[in-house]
Amino acid sequence: MLEREFGSAAVRVPVVGQGTWNMKRDSLEALRTGIELQGKTLQTIADRHGKTPPQVALNFLTRRKSLCTIPKAGKVEHVRENSGGTGWKLTEDDLKLIDGAFPPAGKDEPLDML
Repeated sequence: MLEREFGSAAVRVPVVGQGTWNMKRDSLEALRTGIELQGKTLQTIADRHGKTPPQVALNFLTRRKSLCTIPKAGKVEHVRENSGGTGWKLTEDDLKLIDGAFPPAGKDEPLDML
């Protein structure tokens, strides 16, 4: 929505597991199942390209010029790993897998985290 209305958007990457302390058991199980699928999807794509899952995620997020992505880089190793997210392209099949693992949110749903 932001991208369509203003020509740009930003992605906030929250702390992993933030907000899960007050979720019901069935919601937590659904969250775990979704996270496992998402992790397996990113790992599968990473293995194909000789990259890491975070590099796949960064490549996916930075492919649009209208999206501002600010990866965490608290250590030199983070900077090195983050740099591996550029300079290569995801295939159409990769993009379909990611879209399937991270479906767009509905009007009243929060966005999935990548």
